[in-house]
Amino acid sequence: METLVGQLFACEQPNYGLAGNKTFIKLGPDRLRSFFS
Repeated sequence: METLVGQLFACEQPNYGLAGNKTFIKLGPDRLRSFFS
């Protein structure tokens, strides 16, 4: 796991994975609440 995280943050664009997927997603409180109701 440490190696994976190290490789991720060694990238020029750490916000995107190798396949172009976002690695972090920001959710507002309303959006987060919608997953549980």
